[in-house]
Amino acid sequence: MNIEQLHDAEDFFRFYKVPFDPKVVRVTRLHILKRFRQYLEQESLVEIVCESDADTWNKQRELFKKAYEDFVTSSPLVEKVFPVFQQQSAFFSLDMLKKGDS
Repeated sequence: MNIEQLHDAEDFFRFYKVPFDPKVVRVTRLHILKRFRQYLEQESLVEIVCESDADTWNKQRELFKKAYEDFVTSSPLVEKVFPVFQQQSAFFSLDMLKKGDS
C-alpha cells in the first residue's frame, strides 16, 4: 500500500501505524490532515511513499503523529490551520447593538 491509496484520516492512522482516539479524529480529521501536509511541505517530504521506503516512511510517520498530537493537546480554534480561523473577528457588545437601534 502507498499513500496514494489512502482515502480518509483513519487510513492514514493505519498506514502510519499511529494509535488514535476516534473521538479526537471525528472532530479534527481535516485539521490533522492539513497540518500533516504543512509539516511534509516544511520538511520537503511531500513525495509519494510506500512502506518499503522505511527511512521516508518513518520520517513521515513522525510528522503525522506530531500533527495528530497537536490536536490531542489543543483545538482547531487555537491551532488555526484553516484560513477561516485566522480571520480577525469583530466584537460587538449588547450595549453597542442596542445603541444602534435608537
